[in-house]
Amino acid sequence: MSVLLGRWEFAGRRLTQIHLPQLVGHIVVLCVACGLCGWFLSHVPLHASSSLSVGATTYPTVHSFHAAENSDDGDAFRWTDGESYVVFPAQGIGPHTLRFTMRAPHPETANVPVVISVNDQPVLETTVTPQLRHYEAFVPAEQVHLTENVVQIKSETYRPPDDQRVLGVAVFDATWTQLYPQNWLVPVQIAVITLVSGLLFWFMVRAGMGFWTRLLVLALFLAITLAMRHSDARFLFRWNAIWYTLMLSAPLIVACFAARGWVRKQDEQPLPFQQWAAWHWPALVGFVVLTGALFFPLLSNYTTHIVGAPGDAYEYLWKMQWFSDALVQQQVSPSYVPHHFYPIGFELAFSEMTPAHTLLGLPLTALFGSVISYNTVILGSYILTGFFTYLLALRLGAPRGVAFIAGIMFAFCFRRLYHSSGHLPLMGTQWLVLTLYGWEGVLTRRRVWDGVVTGIGMALTMWTSWYYGTTFALFLACYTPLRFGIRHLPGLVNHWKPILVAGMLTVALTLPLAQPYFEVRQNDVSDDFQHNVDHLLLHSVLPHEYLLPSPTHPVWGAWASQFYRWDGGERFATLGYTVLILALVGLWFGRRNRIVQALGIIALINIIMSFGIELELSDTQSIPMPASFFYHYVPILDSIRGWSRMTTYVMLCAALLALFALVRIPRRWYRPSMVLIAGLVAFELWFTIGLSDPSPRAVDLWLRDQPGSGAVIQMPDNHGGSAQVSALTTEKPINWGAGTFIPLHYNEAWKTMQTFPSRASLAVLQRWETDYIIVDEVPMSEREPQWEAMLEADDLATRVYRDEEYSVYRLSR
Repeated sequence: MSVLLGRWEFAGRRLTQIHLPQLVGHIVVLCVACGLCGWFLSHVPLHASSSLSVGATTYPTVHSFHAAENSDDGDAFRWTDGESYVVFPAQGIGPHTLRFTMRAPHPETANVPVVISVNDQPVLETTVTPQLRHYEAFVPAEQVHLTENVVQIKSETYRPPDDQRVLGVAVFDATWTQLYPQNWLVPVQIAVITLVSGLLFWFMVRAGMGFWTRLLVLALFLAITLAMRHSDARFLFRWNAIWYTLMLSAPLIVACFAARGWVRKQDEQPLPFQQWAAWHWPALVGFVVLTGALFFPLLSNYTTHIVGAPGDAYEYLWKMQWFSDALVQQQVSPSYVPHHFYPIGFELAFSEMTPAHTLLGLPLTALFGSVISYNTVILGSYILTGFFTYLLALRLGAPRGVAFIAGIMFAFCFRRLYHSSGHLPLMGTQWLVLTLYGWEGVLTRRRVWDGVVTGIGMALTMWTSWYYGTTFALFLACYTPLRFGIRHLPGLVNHWKPILVAGMLTVALTLPLAQPYFEVRQNDVSDDFQHNVDHLLLHSVLPHEYLLPSPTHPVWGAWASQFYRWDGGERFATLGYTVLILALVGLWFGRRNRIVQALGIIALINIIMSFGIELELSDTQSIPMPASFFYHYVPILDSIRGWSRMTTYVMLCAALLALFALVRIPRRWYRPSMVLIAGLVAFELWFTIGLSDPSPRAVDLWLRDQPGSGAVIQMPDNHGGSAQVSALTTEKPINWGAGTFIPLHYNEAWKTMQTFPSRASLAVLQRWETDYIIVDEVPMSEREPQWEAMLEADDLATRVYRDEEYSVYRLSR
């Protein structure tokens, strides 16, 4: 009894030490977070069934079927080979029903015996008739797997005359339905998210993070958690999301106990915001003014045009709008797009989702539209990249004027200009610099606050692009021993607190985004997650391309363009002569400085990596490069297509190396020299920009008013961002889409679709449930001069619209 009383007395003393208003504030924050989760998830739809057209579906959903065909009525089907399989994920916990639409037009027998099994257990023994009929079976709960359910269709077979195939039965449609509503799912999701949110908040309190910082991290965590698989309309992915979220609880509990008793010293506190802003606001305003001056043509067209050309720019313009439509209007995860690559749908994890832009820009998109949102995040990246580089330069010891010039060098480098033409994920370089700023503080100041900055910056780097997320981790892994010294690395163990904070924030904010990418790799729903060698060589840099002048400069751009390889590859690596000279001078003057040594070695490493998997010496000779090892043996990094993108790190290192040249300028020449050099850098990096008008085409406006729920496709081969933007206007599904990797059913039909407008290609479109075919007449005539006559002679397609550029055909189904 005395022991219990002692423990109660100790607990009472601990409670009296807690600041009651602070405790109430924490509880209120978590209750509000729980309420928001509950409100949002209660509006998320949950599919009770999964239906598919077997003829429009391919591996890994269907196995051991023959090639897809069309019936006389235009319906898609596949023949089994006597023992074929369809794979369904669970639609919930409990019993399911299975329904097939089949027929067996065998000439030798009227009816064909069929046994249907689920997970190796028979559920239906029946005979399939020559007439099209529905066959349904009950599947008990104990027979349903939560991951995948393999449905086997086993039957007798026959071999038709003049046909090498062995045929079983013709399967048209399949439906897999759960019988009981999953009312338990949302409460479990809310409980799990609230638990992990509470642990994360508790850890941040124990780590001494400020209230507004805790609120920011919690908001980011809830935003990415709810936006990804927790709001998916498919049961299996929400079930997986519960476990992915629970995975965070164990490390968070350990981190909470590790952070017990932390007390932040006065010198560990960050500078008060008012004092910090008073010191740095002129630099921020300077980058705003410079960005506005260089992008002045865009400012007068800010609400109607976007930076870049149709293609990749339109793909990410569409993604900005899709995140808003999905999360705000439909209350469903944008990670899956059911109306692209129709009728199968498309996992956005086949490409970059870039939530640092699409999700963080969602309020702007919802309020003002995707054009304004897209332009704002592009211009914001220039301002923030310049400003954060300025802050990093200050941390490395540069005066403010020198630091401002370093910000100009990196923010407005040619590589970033090139990416602004359409590579939105690669524009988020501000988070790279913010991460390095925080990590430099961790190495030199050992403050928890710097760990917070590092963790948030690294997480947002992951949110920006997996290119940056994976490769910048290697950047930091190289930077740390070079900057700090290998002999001093064990000393970091004694200052593990900021490292723990940085790691926990990165993991907590990244894992929900990583789930869709893990799942598409595990489910094997693409041919391959590697690009072919020719593609990699196309996007590799040659050494002399670092020395070329800018091809977009208003003065010498036209002349300089003759030295570039305009073959569709990302070969742009020019640093600018002023930056290059200053970086080399800084490298020489600071050659004994650890920072300079680290930056110089990392720049050299990335120059070599930018050469790709082979350095071409001539048409017949090449030298293998280190990137080849990553391509062949390192998961995730084996998916990199453009090793030329490592030039971004070269340019960051060059801008920082230039600091060590600029600080050697004598004091009496300092001001005029800074003005002169800033002017030279700005002039050499001066560029002309291209704008695109994503306004709806007349054909899109016409299609929007047409009947039918089927898909639209544009030929020839309009499978990029333009088709996605057009779909925003037509409000109809599209058979194409855009992505780094492509679904298997698309690849299966690719060769056939190259023969459009052949009868076989029209049959594919029937299976894809296409209603309207847009024909871009000029490129179509270049590919097939007789296309118009071929379509007019085919009774499957009827022209229903024509303007100066396009014809539209209605496909009978």
